Amino acid sequence: MSKDCNTKEKIIQTAFSLFEKPRLKEISLSEIAANVGISKTAIFRHFKNKEELFDTLRERFLEDFSKIAHHFKSEVTESAIEETVCTFVDFSEEHPAYIGYFVKMRFTDQKLIKGLAEVLKKSGLDISSIPMNNSEPKNRKLNILQIYVASTLFYFYISYRCCCMCEGKTDIEYFKKRLTSILTHGMGRKMPVLSKEKQKELDEYCSVEVDIQDERFFSALASVFQECGMEGVTVEKLADAIGLAKSSLYSSFTSKFDMIKQLLTREIHLFLAEMVERVLMAETTDEMIYTFIHSEANYFSTRPNVVMLHGWLAHQGEAVKKEIYDEVMFGLPKLLIPEEFDIGLSRKSDCFVGWISALTAILIMTAKKNGYSEQWQQTCLEKTFEYIECGVI
Repeated sequence: MSKDCNTKEKIIQTAFSLFEKPRLKEISLSEIAANVGISKTAIFRHFKNKEELFDTLRERFLEDFSKIAHHFKSEVTESAIEETVCTFVDFSEEHPAYIGYFVKMRFTDQKLIKGLAEVLKKSGLDISSIPMNNSEPKNRKLNILQIYVASTLFYFYISYRCCCMCEGKTDIEYFKKRLTSILTHGMGRKMPVLSKEKQKELDEYCSVEVDIQDERFFSALASVFQECGMEGVTVEKLADAIGLAKSSLYSSFTSKFDMIKQLLTREIHLFLAEMVERVLMAETTDEMIYTFIHSEANYFSTRPNVVMLHGWLAHQGEAVKKEIYDEVMFGLPKLLIPEEFDIGLSRKSDCFVGWISALTAILIMTAKKNGYSEQWQQTCLEKTFEYIECGVI
């Protein structure tokens, strides 16, 4: 390999490595250059600009993912799910930066999402052909199942990586075994978990009405985030979205990161306070899980501009979450955690609550982003609760 080719590959690998640990700070060409050991201008001998470099990252990710895509199965059997889990985890272990890269870029890079769908289609898993708004229950169920499995894989693997970083290596084979079990059998319940009468009673607890006196700052953050991603948020863009001078923001916040942290912290505290209030009205663990899911969905219906931020935050690692979450606020009642829940990681309660919250946020975000019907969203909530409790088999 020539020196130029070797340097170009180092730039690519270094750029990927910066996605490995969750972060709020944007990845810059200067940071990449410093980690490679070259000047920023040297990068331009290999890439015209940052956009071309990131195009190359996308192409590399999709190329490597295509090599293992045929292992992902559309059939719902225990052996197929086990193969999917093992393939996903092994691939992620071989390419530790890829999960961080995908989680960061999926909110802003539509070419990445389309490219991934095309790779899966070539491997026989054509998720794009399933009409989300189709009234056929079979089609709605299949698409929700795919979203559920993918979201669960991503959430728990990110949790696994964070646990390894903070506490040392965790038994990966046991982790894969438990992840397969959670997907296939859930918490081991049998349907129906709750009667229709009980669900109707619980639905009355799940109504959410949030009155925010001044939501200009958070609405601006949500708007800029949806357009540019968290890394693309700047003080200038926030000021324009709010309709204030840039200098006015600095009178309330010391920096961009201080503003993001304060706004997200306020939002998470508000959200969790609403969830705790409603969960405490339920009596059993199963009732609490049902109440949490439906209350969260209603919360997002009341404040639709926050759902993408919740979806993003749910898939960040501990390094980012510790900047936002308060241990007291995040410590939802232990009764919410089923005794059967075991993913082979520490912090079981936080892990479980984060999982069911992430599932709800991703499903509602998908519906919101694509304008799917209320009927589809209701089916989402019903099937999500069923999968958590009983598994997908």
